[in-house]
Amino acid sequence: MISTQRSEGMHAYFDEFVHSRSTLKQFMKQYDIAFGNKIQKEFVIDFHYKNKIITCITHFPWEKQFQKVYTNLIFRLVQDQIK
Repeated sequence: MISTQRSEGMHAYFDEFVHSRSTLKQFMKQYDIAFGNKIQKEFVIDFHYKNKIITCITHFPWEKQFQKVYTNLIFRLVQDQIK
């Protein structure tokens, strides 16, 4: 991404929160709100990703046990080995 694209992306992001007549205090307050919203969205996405139950690809009981014991990342590695 070139710097002008990045700059335009940031402008578009902040256009929703500030305008040309915003004071520095208003900008900082809106920036905190925008940044908080961004962080919260990331937490929600992470939560759903980490708590998603991955379906088993076989009917073996040991795969079901791995599904319960391992994290999603490790369980995906186990499934890659099964395939």
